[in-house]
Order: sequence, then C-alpha cells, then structure tokens
Amino acid sequence: MTALVATETAVLVLLVVVVTGLARSHSALSRRLAALEGGRPVRGDEATLSGTGLGGEAFSVQLAGANQPWVLAFLSSGCTTCAVFWRALADNRETIGRAHVVIVTRGPATERRSEIARLAPAGVDVVMTDEAWGRFRVPGSPYFVVIDGPSGDVLAEGTATSWDEVASMITSTVSAQAPARPESATERAARIHAELTAAGIEPPRRDPR
Repeated sequence: MTALVATETAVLVLLVVVVTGLARSHSALSRRLAALEGGRPVRGDEATLSGTGLGGEAFSVQLAGANQPWVLAFLSSGCTTCAVFWRALADNRETIGRAHVVIVTRGPATERRSEIARLAPAGVDVVMTDEAWGRFRVPGSPYFVVIDGPSGDVLAEGTATSWDEVASMITSTVSAQAPARPESATERAARIHAELTAAGIEPPRRDPR
C-alpha cells in the first residue's frame, strides 16, 4: 500500500512539472507574439526584400518608404501548422487592416516552386528567399513580422498556431500606427458636452421665446 501511494505521489509530481513547463512555454510564446516597444529598426539594404517570384522572375520590394504597413508571413510547404495559414490568407485577405502581406518561403534550392505556387493564395505576393530568413532571425515556420511602412521598423513579430492570434497581432499593431483622424466640429461639440455633463456643468438653457 505504501509503495502504491509513493508511486501515485511521484506521478502527480511529474504531472505538475509537465503542466508548469507547458504553461511557461505558452506564456513565453504569448509574450513573443506582441508589439515591440519602440520598434526594431531596419535600415539600408535590410529595407529591401528580394528573392525569386513564383514564375522564376526576380522579386524585390522596398519595405521602407511605403504608405502602408507590411506583414511578412514566413511559411513553408512541409510545415503542418503552416497549412492553417496558407488557407487563412486566402480566406481572410480583407481582415488584416491596412497591411500589405508578403508570403516569404525558403529559396528554390529548398522549396519546390511548383508546390509553393499550388499553395499560394490568389492576390498575395510570394517571394522565395533564404536571405530574409536569416536577416529577420526567423526561428522556424510559421513566423510573422509586422513592419512599419514609412520607416521600415519592425513593430511586432512572433509565431502562432491560429489565424485569430495573428490577425489580432496585426490589427492591433496597425491600428496603433494609424494616424488619428481629425475631430469634426460635431464630434468636438459632443465631446465637450459630455465632458461638461460628467463634471456636473449643465449647458445654458435656451429661452423658449
């Protein structure tokens, strides 16, 4: 009986260790999938994303000096989790704010161009390049990098297991970078009225005559 209790205790301790480890791993992942305070600057040659297009042509875009943010989706054809995002980018193209998406795969020496073309969603740019994976220190796929269009700074980066996580990161980061819309006269009057009312100050009543 004593041996059985000891065995059960050991198993419980082992389960606690495993659950704690998983919780820490999930917490670290959540922290990584977040905006970078202040942004990580990308300058000079680093602001150019270049490689090979799906037709074998040279592909090159400037990541700095654009009027919209960029989202670099680092995906591969053999990654099981990546399958979720290949489909999601086709189905949710309009749910990622103002960002311009580019799918980045490994170069033609690693990935088959025909397979990437089969997976690629219509209307989404795809570039095959090994260099970008090293430059952005991509640990594996799937991985996402959000870049500010005008400056070329990296605003957020991380991995995820669902489209909702990625969409949330993208939309929150893009929204934070979007310039504030000027307040209209009607909106300003309504805001002032609400602030005065909250402070207990009533507007003057009009003479019914």
